[in-house]
Amino acid sequence: MSIDFIEIILGLLIISIMSILAFRLRYLDRGGVIAGIVIGSIILIGFGWPALILMMVFFTFSTFSTRLRYSYKRKLGFGQEKGGKRGWRNTLANGGIAASSALANLFLGGEIFFAFFLGAMATSMADTLATEIGLLSRSRPRLITNLRKKVGAGTSGGISLLGELMVISGSLLIGILVVFLEFSSIPLFTIILLTLLGGLIGSHVDSILGATIQSMNRCIICGVITESNIHHNKPTESFKGLRMIENNAVNFLSTIAGASTAAAVLIII
Repeated sequence: MSIDFIEIILGLLIISIMSILAFRLRYLDRGGVIAGIVIGSIILIGFGWPALILMMVFFTFSTFSTRLRYSYKRKLGFGQEKGGKRGWRNTLANGGIAASSALANLFLGGEIFFAFFLGAMATSMADTLATEIGLLSRSRPRLITNLRKKVGAGTSGGISLLGELMVISGSLLIGILVVFLEFSSIPLFTIILLTLLGGLIGSHVDSILGATIQSMNRCIICGVITESNIHHNKPTESFKGLRMIENNAVNFLSTIAGASTAAAVLIII
């Protein structure tokens, strides 16, 4: 989709204003603001206004789901750090592959890069909703690598019925928005299939990585189990997985998996 100079300037202005507003509302920290402006700008230039709108919808849903019953999640040890504010690492983990797809589309062009974008966005939306809302499930989740084993709420690799419903809903939401915004020549059914399969595979790769190699830590102050490297303003102790593979690394790898799945489906179809 072509976009002229005036539209680019207007888009960059809107991105900057929204990022600063997100900072003022404590949704992003300074690093998150800079990363958000860069990623949003690349997506705008690479795919146009509809793609930017899609990214803004994701950010809105992500922020709302993160803040939903935040104090309860924090007690469990699995609420986002810094009061739910997202930093550059989280922003890059969720939007980096989408931005890379936009950049590739800008210079190379081709529906394959749009498929990568869809898969990445579907994965980010599906995984975020499954994680943040799945934490509120009344039933105990089961470990994805051993479904007979029940685990505590927020355990990496744990899946629940509520979480699975959020995976499907988040994936389909991206597809429906793309169809509604009408910014692709890919047939409606194919778009829905790309986002659904991309979101499903990507989010479940996230769960598998979470259950196997993601670092799980223990707070040295209160003893709570957490994914965070910091708790009570103190470094946590890693007792499982690889210390370098924290939640943002897993998110980044899962978006690659979701993007690759969507691209593979487009090629096969």
